[in-house]
Amino acid sequence: MAARHAITLSSRVQRLPPNPFAPLVPLMKDPANIVLAQGVPPMELFPLAAMSVTLADGTAVSLSASDVQSAQRYPPFAWGPLLSWCRRHTAEVHRPPHATETGGGAGWDVAVAAGSMSSVEMAIALLLEPANDQGKGDWLLVEEFSFTASLDCLASVGARTLGVPMDRHGIDPAALRQMLVDCQRAVAAAAHADAAPPSLPGAGPGTGKVPASLDRMPKALYTIPVGQNPTGGRLPASRYQEIYDVCQEFGVAIIEDDPYYYLQHDGTAAGPGAAGAVATEGPMAALEPCAEVATVAPADVWRGLGRSFLSLDVDGRVIRLDSFSKIVAPGFRLGWITAAPHVVRAYNGLAYCGSQNGSSLSMVVLGRLLETWGDQGFAQQITRAQSLLRRRSRALVAAVRAECGDLVDFAEPKAGLFLWVTLKDHMADGTALASFPSGGAVEKAMAEFGVVVLPGRVFAPFAADDSDDGCSSVASPPATHRGLRLSFVGDEAAYSDACRRLRGLILLLCSQGAVQPPGA
Repeated sequence: MAARHAITLSSRVQRLPPNPFAPLVPLMKDPANIVLAQGVPPMELFPLAAMSVTLADGTAVSLSASDVQSAQRYPPFAWGPLLSWCRRHTAEVHRPPHATETGGGAGWDVAVAAGSMSSVEMAIALLLEPANDQGKGDWLLVEEFSFTASLDCLASVGARTLGVPMDRHGIDPAALRQMLVDCQRAVAAAAHADAAPPSLPGAGPGTGKVPASLDRMPKALYTIPVGQNPTGGRLPASRYQEIYDVCQEFGVAIIEDDPYYYLQHDGTAAGPGAAGAVATEGPMAALEPCAEVATVAPADVWRGLGRSFLSLDVDGRVIRLDSFSKIVAPGFRLGWITAAPHVVRAYNGLAYCGSQNGSSLSMVVLGRLLETWGDQGFAQQITRAQSLLRRRSRALVAAVRAECGDLVDFAEPKAGLFLWVTLKDHMADGTALASFPSGGAVEKAMAEFGVVVLPGRVFAPFAADDSDDGCSSVASPPATHRGLRLSFVGDEAAYSDACRRLRGLILLLCSQGAVQPPGA
């Protein structure tokens, strides 16, 4: 009998023919075989003969002649060391309940990805059906504020999204369950228009967030649980299991997009990563001076990172996306995906038709970099990042509080790179503050005041309307039109000046009628 999987792949993936080269690669790597199957230039024409890179600390990483040759071939000949690192590191950090692909449970595997956004796009292609002739695609659950590029990717394939209510920590599990109950009601009502809505166990009064046009259950939940983009929140340990249980109950897959997982800098993490461990808040390494980080044991760093959905995944419903962009450098354009083996095989099949999993040159260089660092060096890179971002986060918070504290509210970020600020309802003198305008006014004000932030409206999920054509439209929650995303990546010496400029920007928008200035 065929294996049953928690994740059902899209029709596009099911139509995809097998990669004819996949079974040939091991044979092509065997020096005993004479290969007459290549479709590449003769290796004598490859232009690179030697390569060495110097790290920021002065360490030289030299590539062997074999490495340099592999870096100029297709990725299956280049990703070996990097792929092995990703497998081993995932097992050590997340300890999935099914420890190996051949072990119990659903099993898991990893694939190298051509950067974070490529893996988001591919995860969407793996799961969702694109829009049909009526403009109706599959439904996806997202946080009510979410990453703009992912939302744009969803919109481009005609996916329809439902924004799940959040608080400052992230998704509210009870609200998620109620939303899915509402979805069941809506789907049942659509299927039996003349019948009374079904009575469902545990159903509350409804969220009011499910449109009448809902014609099928959401396929998956897309979430950024750590360093949530744009809010900077960190999902508490207890909520992971609750959200996983809800998704399991309703047959919903989880796309765990976690590029900021390693950038937790508020001093706490969401409990141990091991499945079944006690979900308690625990101290992270409180390291300020970078010189001290070499003394931290890698196992302690991994333990401090805390829980993930992958660490709870007993039935293979999680597609986890990790990225080197935020912890090493974005120019490598590399990350990795972890999922059930059939999902990873499908991912590699789609990559064969598209991204080819990324750049061979980047794979070889990054693989040797990680080998040179070892676990201790990689742990040092992580703790240095945490220490630096902790300091810069606090500096930006202090500057916003000093220069704009009477204009905006915010919660201090727990992880990631961003501070999310929203306009207060009223100034201290009682003057009401309206929402920011659209149509380019905010961008023009940025140019005038010389400060660049990201307007909150771009983080609003697309929501389906109930018009005859069924097409998606932007339905921005009011809070996104009152928000701005600030980053604390740059030198903190500029933050006070930046926030003075930000104050001027807001007051300029007030004078243009976007918000009412004090005393207007």
